[in-house]
Amino acid sequence: MKYSRFLSVALAGAAVIMTSSCTGSFKVNGKVAEDLYQDGLKAGLYIEDLTEGVELVESVDVKENGTFSFKGKADKFGAYLVSLESDEVQDTYSQYAALFIAEKGTVNITFSEDAIDVKGGKATDAFNQLQDALSNTMNSRMDEYNEIFMSGDQAKYDSLMRAVTDEQISIYNMALDSNSDNFVGLIATLDMLSDPNISLDQAESLLSKVSKKIQSNALVNQLYKSVLASSNASVGQDFIDFGGLDYNGKNVRLSDYVGKGKYVLADFWASWCGPCMAALPNVAALYEKYADKGLQLVGVNVWERKEGDGQACYKEKNMTWPVMFVPGEDATNSYGISAIPTLILFGPDGTILEKLTGEAGLAQAIAKHLGE
Repeated sequence: MKYSRFLSVALAGAAVIMTSSCTGSFKVNGKVAEDLYQDGLKAGLYIEDLTEGVELVESVDVKENGTFSFKGKADKFGAYLVSLESDEVQDTYSQYAALFIAEKGTVNITFSEDAIDVKGGKATDAFNQLQDALSNTMNSRMDEYNEIFMSGDQAKYDSLMRAVTDEQISIYNMALDSNSDNFVGLIATLDMLSDPNISLDQAESLLSKVSKKIQSNALVNQLYKSVLASSNASVGQDFIDFGGLDYNGKNVRLSDYVGKGKYVLADFWASWCGPCMAALPNVAALYEKYADKGLQLVGVNVWERKEGDGQACYKEKNMTWPVMFVPGEDATNSYGISAIPTLILFGPDGTILEKLTGEAGLAQAIAKHLGE
């Protein structure tokens, strides 16, 4: 189990319509069912380009018969969001939002208490099919997931999630065959590049399949740089140094521990990361088991949401090993880390021997180098 730094841009399963690479005008015909309509109801049209955030384009009143409409040009590469809004009962309508890929032509959106129905062009249909297929990869395994979750078997959980990820990557690849130049292709590209296990060769092959517009996207470039950094910090490479603070606020560097003649296990974690905390007892037990054989454990606290949370967790969990507290992205960028916990085993000379996302296989990896 692990937390990714890059979350899926599918926006929590809302029905979607997004801007493709085509030009021309689009029209949105909206209908609010009688069971949902009330006086003063408005519909808002927003655009989300994934880099600049959400921007209001237009707000219109919903007519007494429940209808509303928007017109626009399908010339922007981003997601359009249509939401129902009411100044008097905001919470009531907060769940009613539809996203769409604006193409030349008409989009029809129907809001009712039980469902949101979006009918648009080929890109919209492709996106909705993609979402259904991705959801099914997990839904079809819910019984297995619940059984593993209740058992607390982390290794089985990681194995299941890897299988889900592999199936989703296959689905994304099929979607790219006919969506290499629209927002569906951008979503597929971003999610595949965010896979912690993607290799540099796979990333470059992926980017060769998509349009220059997707290749030049800021988030795509950010994730590609992470993959490149991960490749430069892969097994067999020398360690990359970075700095941080210890619990007492003293400046420390990774090189204070790595390359000094000991095996060093670096555990990248955050206090809010459930999988990191779940892995902690096993990581600590392996450290205790192998300390006499020359293993040093070093925690690397990253991605904290509030200053001081990492130090509080260090004290609460009674960590007896050195921990580096590293604000910002220096540590994770250096090693191309997009998900935590990440565990890296360094050899006595500072060579990277193992690099794992999640704790699955950690005991075997350590035993391979230090014995049983």
